[in-house]
Amino acid sequence: MPAAAGVGRALAACFASAGHDLILVSSDERDLRAMTADQMIRYRVRVCPLAADVSDGDYYLERIASAANEMGGTDGLLFPRRPPTKMCQRRPS
Repeated sequence: MPAAAGVGRALAACFASAGHDLILVSSDERDLRAMTADQMIRYRVRVCPLAADVSDGDYYLERIASAANEMGGTDGLLFPRRPPTKMCQRRPS
């Protein structure tokens, strides 16, 4: 979830307050560190911070997949704008 400001920050707080662990992604590393500490202390959830930008393409996706694997999977992903094309492809059943 994009964590830098605005809607992303509000959504992170909403999910964390409901007890959900988070993978926070932001290109602003300093803000990301502060946001991570705040969510962990305030809501006692696990938070995996990723300093990255969606324009990094496949590298961005690989980092999110790796973080999701480390956290034991994900229930969903929220993007601030259309995700890279590769993310929109359906997996075979």
